[in-house]
Amino acid sequence: MPDPKIICADLDGTLVRSDTLWEQVALLLKTRLLLVFLLPIWLLRGKAQLKAQIARRVSLDPAALPYHEPLIAYLRQRRAAGDHLVLATGANQAVARAVAEHLDLFDEVLASDEATNLTGARKLAALQARYPGQPLAYAGNGPRDLPIWLGCQQAILVDAPRRLAARVEAAGAPGLTIDRPHRRGALKVLIKALRVQQWVKNLLLFAPMAGAHLWWNLKIWESTGLAFAAFCLLASSVYLLNDLLDLANDRQHPTKRDRPLAAGEFPLALALALIPLLALAGLGLGAWVGGDLLVCMLVYLGLTLAYSWRLKREVVLDILILAGLYTLRVIAGGEAGQVPLSAWFTIFTTFLFLSLAFCKRHAELHHLAKVEKTQSLGRGYRKDDQPFLLCGGLASGYLAALVFTLYLSSPLVNQLYRNPTWLWLICPAMLYWISRFWLLAHRGEIVDDPVLFVIKDQASYVTGLVILAIVVMTAL
Repeated sequence: MPDPKIICADLDGTLVRSDTLWEQVALLLKTRLLLVFLLPIWLLRGKAQLKAQIARRVSLDPAALPYHEPLIAYLRQRRAAGDHLVLATGANQAVARAVAEHLDLFDEVLASDEATNLTGARKLAALQARYPGQPLAYAGNGPRDLPIWLGCQQAILVDAPRRLAARVEAAGAPGLTIDRPHRRGALKVLIKALRVQQWVKNLLLFAPMAGAHLWWNLKIWESTGLAFAAFCLLASSVYLLNDLLDLANDRQHPTKRDRPLAAGEFPLALALALIPLLALAGLGLGAWVGGDLLVCMLVYLGLTLAYSWRLKREVVLDILILAGLYTLRVIAGGEAGQVPLSAWFTIFTTFLFLSLAFCKRHAELHHLAKVEKTQSLGRGYRKDDQPFLLCGGLASGYLAALVFTLYLSSPLVNQLYRNPTWLWLICPAMLYWISRFWLLAHRGEIVDDPVLFVIKDQASYVTGLVILAIVVMTAL
């Protein structure tokens, strides 16, 4: 049997590392939310109708999709050798043609229409009818491609699971494997998609307990620990939603394009399923803890949803919301442990977190300026807004220090500390940390999230240990 001269390639999960149907659903969520409720009705008419109805209402930008570059390189080699390339996909024909036109690679397109969902055996039958008696090669990635591989003269396995590859080999189909280099394991991808590293922010729930010197109260430890777990679940739900709505912008960002959803490493369908499951689990755990923790979590959820859909593009307001979400964690910690928060503590944390929120936007602009971009992606800031963000962040940080010094003169200090005079030594430590933090931000050494920078910064740990030592001295 001669080598196949007709090379057919699937689209979803093969040519594109994502699934264009779920990409369209995500775009529908972002731009025409109410139409999402029509999805079950369209699905009742068949999957082909579902794809057609969605394709009529949203248009994917083919340039923003995450392509499988090794496969594209292989296909270009085959076309240069004179082979006939066919994009054979279950995606709607409008999507398939847009991708084919963008890549300028395929000679022909076979795709789903309003009546036929071109997958599995139907795709094989269409290929055999279109090219009767001619040897075919087919590039695919999943179990639905198995009957097509077995019906073709060459199976091209693209990032296919080992078990599936073994089945193709056992069936005797001649195979070629094309994998992406440096693929991350499933567990690493899941951890990154849930942004487990961001859970460190939820340690703020323990701040009220620490501020009230209730370290030895096991009941407060238990309730605050459960609240911490609840916030982690809810936060991961929100992070997944935010990444789902921000796919196009993240793929144009120099660092965010490596996020699992943007890179096509994490299935969008799985993300859509996990978003409500994680949110409900977190809210349920928060309700079980009791108090007004659930109210705090609902406010947190409402703010983050508004932020993800709209408010992230509103300048200044987005910074206030980011700072408020930090402060809300502190308030939630007080509610979980039934620890009253003083006005001093709330005002201090608000200004401190406002400084961090300013830094987050400043760092994003500074990094974008390095890659010669003048406008933040999906945000309302421009390159020349950096001085304003720098001034706002510095002012907020110094105001936090000022609030702390005023707190030291309040009667509350004498109730909590035996030797409150030592607390004045915290002021220069705070001023050093805030000044150094913003100097590094000005230099562009804080690349992305300031909280993640702090937990990796040795000087921040040293400053924290100095402050802790001073607090211990006041109790002796």
